[in-house]
Amino acid sequence: MLLKACGELKAINGLRPHTYMTLFGLLSCTGLRISEAIKLTNGDVDLDIMY
Repeated sequence: MLLKACGELKAINGLRPHTYMTLFGLLSCTGLRISEAIKLTNGDVDLDIMY
């Protein structure tokens, strides 16, 4: 229900609903704390393991 509500947010800059859906999905799937998720950078992602 939370992710559905995020998808219904008004898109001020076009990304707002997607940003919140991604953030809450990440928190739910990984167990990260909100402060940890907000501090993530591109360097924290290893796309090589994806393929």
